[in-house]
Amino acid sequence: MCYDYGAHSPETSDRVQRWVYEAHDPWAVAKSLQRDGLVMLGGHVRAGKYAPLLGIRRTVTFVRDPVQRLVSAYRHWRRYLGFEGSFEAFYQRRGSIDQQSRYLDGIPAAAFGLVGVTERYDASLALLNELFGVALERREDNQSVAEAAPEAAVTAAQAEEIRALNPKDTALYEACLAQLAERERLHEAGARYAHGGLLRCRPREVVGWAWWERGEAPVEVEVYINDALAGVAQAAELCPPALAWGPPRGGYVRFRLPLQARPGDTVACRVREQGQCLATGEIVRPKGG
Repeated sequence: MCYDYGAHSPETSDRVQRWVYEAHDPWAVAKSLQRDGLVMLGGHVRAGKYAPLLGIRRTVTFVRDPVQRLVSAYRHWRRYLGFEGSFEAFYQRRGSIDQQSRYLDGIPAAAFGLVGVTERYDASLALLNELFGVALERREDNQSVAEAAPEAAVTAAQAEEIRALNPKDTALYEACLAQLAERERLHEAGARYAHGGLLRCRPREVVGWAWWERGEAPVEVEVYINDALAGVAQAAELCPPALAWGPPRGGYVRFRLPLQARPGDTVACRVREQGQCLATGEIVRPKGG
């Protein structure tokens, strides 16, 4: 493995220090990983830093319940970074709000090779090992002391305030839980999983993106309007918005279906092969239309 924990961290690998922080040439570090056969590059970085180089389908991240994540972060900041304020002062800081969502850099969670969930660690690890052909064992390193510090105990009112302050992280967490459950269901049934989402829902067309978790064949997508099948589209067109994510198939992952729909109609996109729901939405009127 190779690590990137920042320019001033002793855990950051020498090749990352050299190429990323000194030469400012991330492409060179990506090529060195390929040349030397390193399997993983890990660290605390925003997704957009390496996903375009190494591919979003090969990018893994974990999300955590927003309340529990902030408790853990608070303890870390008090223990190692000298934070002396209250728990409330910490989670109300601008930098603490919706931090998990910001680290995705605008890349949809559904595009990542895997989004694990800390509260479902064993299931997430099993999927990671299966997807990437590795055999990582469960470990519980870098944990805080078992007894919670009194100043970090969370009341019901604090938990409610945290969720209200972090609407994006709360929605992200719930979506990733559902995504993980659907992926487990498909794998248990022997069916393959597809990544996908919507880009536009207009009266005259629905546009989205999709690809398989493995392989290069295009995904066939059924588009339903108000629960009625409107047609089938193949995700094989160039998708410019996805190019910044490092998508598979050279970015030829877009599907588009012409429609005759009305604003307010509901849209559901399903994978034709196994019925997986890729995304749902609502037809909206174009701006100025």
